[in-house]
Amino acid sequence: MNKPGPHSSTKTDSLGPLVGIYGGTFDPIHFGHINTVASVASQTGLKSVFFIPSAIPPHRPQPQANAQHRLEMTCIAIDGHPQFNIDDRELRRQNPSYMVDTVFSLKSENPENRYCLILGMDALLGLEQWHRWQSLLDQLHFIVMQRPGWSEPSTLPEWWRNRQAETFRQLQLSKAGRIYPIKIDPIDISATDIRNRLKKGKDVSQLIPDGVHRYICENQLYE
Repeated sequence: MNKPGPHSSTKTDSLGPLVGIYGGTFDPIHFGHINTVASVASQTGLKSVFFIPSAIPPHRPQPQANAQHRLEMTCIAIDGHPQFNIDDRELRRQNPSYMVDTVFSLKSENPENRYCLILGMDALLGLEQWHRWQSLLDQLHFIVMQRPGWSEPSTLPEWWRNRQAETFRQLQLSKAGRIYPIKIDPIDISATDIRNRLKKGKDVSQLIPDGVHRYICENQLYE
């Protein structure tokens, strides 16, 4: 049985458990995804994080591997991480993968949960381009990974400034709407670089889990 996180309390339990969600195309999933989310979970005490592969990302190029392959690779990659889970609801949709739709769907099925969207600083800086982004601010918390090379703007927008949290405890004590920056160690890995390496027959053993590499080779992906 998992031990309570470092910030557990009767009051926070009465609000419902905090659950992390982390979306992406995962084309392919790599150590940059796994290790950064593991760092977030370790620093915050999150007991559960759902990886949510997107089917039709509205703000980036479409993935090269199909939905089933990306789902299988993600399942392989998170094996051995008991706090990681996978949710395929975006892959089962026919429409673009809007995070706001995913959050409302999750909350309708699990109304007792509170959700924390884990994303990079670069993604949060572009939040105003997201579909119904104001609704997202009211529905969940944001855990913002501060990677090297990305920092908060000198002047925060009002919607951000009013929601900034200095500690994770502030997220635990509220239902939704807080933005918590968290520092993570740099991991210089990109899916684009991995696909290019695979196409050229170069080594990727330090970039993706062994099981993911075997799956890619067996299914002749990215050749």
